Amino acid sequence: PISGRSVGSGPSNALNSGPVFDIMRLSCRAENRHFRDGSVQQQCRRAIDARPHDAADKRLVLRRCLDDFWFYNETVLRAIDESAPGFPVVPLVARAEQRIIIDTVLAQYQRGEMMRAWLLKARRIGGTLIIQAFQHWMCARSPRRSALSVAHFRETTKNVVAYNNTFNDQMPVPFQKYFAAKKLGGDFYWPNGSRIRTKTAGSPESAKSEGTSFIHMSEVASYHIKRPAGQDEQFLEGLMGSIIDTPDSVIFGESTSSGPNGCFWDRFMKATKREK
Repeated sequence: PISGRSVGSGPSNALNSGPVFDIMRLSCRAENRHFRDGSVQQQCRRAIDARPHDAADKRLVLRRCLDDFWFYNETVLRAIDESAPGFPVVPLVARAEQRIIIDTVLAQYQRGEMMRAWLLKARRIGGTLIIQAFQHWMCARSPRRSALSVAHFRETTKNVVAYNNTFNDQMPVPFQKYFAAKKLGGDFYWPNGSRIRTKTAGSPESAKSEGTSFIHMSEVASYHIKRPAGQDEQFLEGLMGSIIDTPDSVIFGESTSSGPNGCFWDRFMKATKREK
């Protein structure tokens, strides 16, 4: 089962202690101050590699990372803060708007529904970023998961790839061997057999259908660009037809506004009315 329990809430408070957890937090704080200390990194590596008396604590921390998305988000993942001078790499602490996005689909899962959401978003709230973080977590925790991210232009596709580059390259050392993916081209592969593919909506290969358990479609309202009238809906149906309808499958369609027409507008309005 998956959850989105907030960090520091509920019964998992017991995990906020112990030598391995403390040394992980020390590593996170050091990175957030842009402080590079080889001895700290060595301590972290020794701790997470588990001396015998640390093994139980290590398992608790890793277990919570697998079970609790918001804990994973703040403890394991890093993002570039574009609002701060120098664009520092910081822990990915979610905004209230970002929490709403992910908590919506987590609530669906807990009700026994499939995770489906159409998001009409404002600019610069980090909607694409937090969905990519959720996709990263689902692939890291679940074996043989095939995820797909589709953006509307090549430049946007590069931004999506850059988010995952930062997640993996800037991940604190103790967690890398458990949760980091390897990059091959624009795709990312985990040792557990999971992968994230990234495609551009205007490219011919993006419409190819295959079994997928997580689809993130970014800026769907722009999918009509460079396509004849009505073909954006056909393209969208092709993408969604590749989803495997399992309880933990996910579909996110998100976009900023582009007027009251097109496949995104139709789907979003149906979603607000709970129509299929």
